[in-house]
Amino acid sequence: MIGKILGIIFLILMGLFTICSCKVADWADREMEEDLKRREQDEEENI
Repeated sequence: MIGKILGIIFLILMGLFTICSCKVADWADREMEEDLKRREQDEEENI
């Protein structure tokens, strides 16, 4: 009985962790893209 409850809690936590890590990865991707665009613009302005 307790094992089933712990298993369900574990699955819920794993699901939440997966969702959060996906969102963080997506956010980091966007940040990197914006960073690259800024660098390219800076290089064009310097030339």
